[in-house]
Amino acid sequence: MSDVRSTVDHLLNLRRYDDIQPIADAMAGRVRLRYVLVPSHRIDTVRFTGNVALSETDLRRLVTDRFGRSANPNRVPEAVTALQAEYRRRGYPGARINQQIATTHDPHRSILTFDIEAGARARIAEVTYRQIDAAEANVRFPLPEFRMGEVYDELKVDEVCMQWEERMRAQGFYEATASCRATQADEAYLFVNVRRGPLVVVEFSGDPLTEKERDELVPIRSEASTDEDLLEDAKLAIERHFHADGYRDAQANYTRDESTPGQLTIRFQVMRGARYTVDSVRVMGNAAISTAELEEILMIARGDVFIAATLDQRRSAIQTAYIERGFRRAVVKTDAPSLPSASPDSAERRVEVIVAIEEGPRTTVRSVNFKGNTVFTEAQLRGSAQVGIGGRYLASEVADGRDAIAIDYQNRGYLDVAVREETTFADADTQADVTYAIVEGPQAIVEHIIIVGNDKTKTETILEELEFQEGGPLGRAAQDNSRTRLARLGLFRQVTFTVLDHSTDARRDVLIEIQEADRTTFGYSFGVEGALRARPTGPGGAAEDHLELAPRGAFEIGRRNLFGTNRSVNFFARVSLRSTDVRTDDTTTNDDQTESNLGFNEYRVVGSFREPRFLSGRSELLITGIVEQAIRTTFNFSRRIARAEVATSLTPAVSLTGRYTFERTKLFDEIFAPDEKPLLIDKLFPEVRLSKFAGSLIYDTRDDLLDPNTGTSFLVDTDVAMRAVGSEVGFIRTFAQAYVYRQLPVRRRTIVALGARLGAARGFERVKEEQLVSDLPASERFFAGGDSTVRGFSLDRLVGEDTVSPTGFPLGGNGVVVLNGELRVHLGKALHGVGFVDAGTVSKFAGDLSLTDLRPAAGAGLRIESPFGPIRLDLGVNLDPKDFTGVSPERRWVFHISIGQAF
Repeated sequence: MSDVRSTVDHLLNLRRYDDIQPIADAMAGRVRLRYVLVPSHRIDTVRFTGNVALSETDLRRLVTDRFGRSANPNRVPEAVTALQAEYRRRGYPGARINQQIATTHDPHRSILTFDIEAGARARIAEVTYRQIDAAEANVRFPLPEFRMGEVYDELKVDEVCMQWEERMRAQGFYEATASCRATQADEAYLFVNVRRGPLVVVEFSGDPLTEKERDELVPIRSEASTDEDLLEDAKLAIERHFHADGYRDAQANYTRDESTPGQLTIRFQVMRGARYTVDSVRVMGNAAISTAELEEILMIARGDVFIAATLDQRRSAIQTAYIERGFRRAVVKTDAPSLPSASPDSAERRVEVIVAIEEGPRTTVRSVNFKGNTVFTEAQLRGSAQVGIGGRYLASEVADGRDAIAIDYQNRGYLDVAVREETTFADADTQADVTYAIVEGPQAIVEHIIIVGNDKTKTETILEELEFQEGGPLGRAAQDNSRTRLARLGLFRQVTFTVLDHSTDARRDVLIEIQEADRTTFGYSFGVEGALRARPTGPGGAAEDHLELAPRGAFEIGRRNLFGTNRSVNFFARVSLRSTDVRTDDTTTNDDQTESNLGFNEYRVVGSFREPRFLSGRSELLITGIVEQAIRTTFNFSRRIARAEVATSLTPAVSLTGRYTFERTKLFDEIFAPDEKPLLIDKLFPEVRLSKFAGSLIYDTRDDLLDPNTGTSFLVDTDVAMRAVGSEVGFIRTFAQAYVYRQLPVRRRTIVALGARLGAARGFERVKEEQLVSDLPASERFFAGGDSTVRGFSLDRLVGEDTVSPTGFPLGGNGVVVLNGELRVHLGKALHGVGFVDAGTVSKFAGDLSLTDLRPAAGAGLRIESPFGPIRLDLGVNLDPKDFTGVSPERRWVFHISIGQAF
């Protein structure tokens, strides 16, 4: 019978059955056992029929928010009551609601249908006002206005009351309130309670405060309140404001005057007193820590404004420094007596800062002992506790060791472990003996893993992400990591773990409740892109920068959880309205002309398939198809790409990627005339087929991918194209990027960001039309200049003598170097300031790269925080403008607007 009861418990834990009835039939010395299971038909679809009147979206949200997306049929009467209350609130007092539940058995689910007859909507027939303040009985003032005959809707009625309160508070009646209740039959009768309250006048006397300081320190206007707690907070805020500027005797008092009928006058009297500065600093009683080191902690020097709160903070810092060195009984006292003033009426006073220290004895750890441990050896526990014998005694380290030991046990499945630290002191508190007493308790073993709610996701997909298994220990870290891994799948709206105890032993069942997310995702966006682009509008077709605004839009749709696994497919399309420059021959003058062609000349269509558990789950497979057309400074191109990519994570910070790419690229609308085309490969291969193998090594420890405070990022990517695998041209191309981010130890958030990029490529020689070709195709060459590389140049316009055409257009090259440095400072709220120095160079051949050829730029910018990333505004200045062609001098400055950090 105990086995039967255990089986019933397990089946109930599945939460799939409303009732379980075990039936035993005796059969000649045997028992035939039958379990009658009554399945739960949870509701997965809610429908509304009839004269609904209200928004079905609002009604469905009301039901799902209160009863969940998969509601229990037993709670349907509660849902009907909630809907009737909502209809009454919205002016339908006679609404009739009937419900019907239809079971589908595929799987055990139900469809809940609400048949609604909203009926006639009540209209406002009468409004009765009541002034709840007796003093205002004979005072005339505007009241909330309601129109007779309008339909009744509690939401709109409340909105009218709120608008009236805002109008009255804007006039200085900060205690104004309005509330409404209604009785409904065929018509609605409103009863409105109003209180205007007194006109609030705030006056200041004594030492002056600016208007801005008054609003910030005494927020009566912004808070629309004269609450006593708010006034007391305002008094303290004024005093702290002056204390922070050295007026340590500053006082602020307030009074409430209601002698004038209908008016409340609040008077603040501000007395800031004398201003105190530090005359000298004296440290006494220190021996273990030098005076120079204590002064660095104190950070108070002669001539500083004296702030009592700062001195108290520094006292705590000195106390902490002693405790961290083992002086657990150290006492630090501070005083700041005022020195005699040359003039009794002087508004400036001086203080002497005195720091008196009683160090007491230094306590060291004499021994660390463990008792009650059988699972871990003493050596293993010492490694977890990390309390060193002979080192300083620090109570926080001992407590951390206790917690670390408990975590080690819990990760082994000893969920009820109890660890207690006991410390005894000897030899006049100079020696400490630390003992950890451990009560291990039983080890929790997983008997069953019960997964419910996964209608579309295979159970195997969920089990693959768990770090515990049936028959193994149930560790705390394994639970946390499993929960995180399931969340990262992106398949579920919610994942809940419940550990179910057994009444007789230490076995546990783990119930995993899943709420699946929508399988189809959809998104779209619209915007305008602004950038400086070189166009052949100068004399003789020379390059000139023009500001170009390009409207753009994007659409994306995806399908995840394919075949019950974490596979997904995604489709993305983006289009931009931009103009292109087309070279034409003028037969009458034999001159080349340039025509502008406005249209949807830039687009990108991407389809992808993702398999996150490729090669026995150790890697991720991504197959992508791309059709795109893009505009570059010197040419336009269309490209068709097929790519297969496999990524493997070696550690949380290190990953490897390998990929194969097959693509066709066609150049068109080139700025150069055919006889001026600078590179032979572009003449012989206006349309080129590339077959490439590539690999990437990624190391990334950034704490935030969009706006990192700390961390390092390093990426090396190498492409190899060979004729042996179907490529028309061959080359090897490597691009390395390294970024470092560090937060400076200063009061205001300040980040130093450094970046370096190095690219090198070499083409493999081949003969085409009896000509030797070794250049890179235009689509594979390196370019620099723009908002994410060297910001003193517009897009692609960073050039050298060998990487620019006679008319000033960039040609790209086989080598590139880009160096960046930024100082990012938080200015307040959502605003950040940035100063930057950039430098870079592009060379025709990788072997010609030299740091002496770097083109420098510097500038400043702003970052504005937003829900979709920092909005970036940068002004870059070219520190060494040149004119390589004699027809198109470089710009001296460029302004950039973008989203996200530059690197």
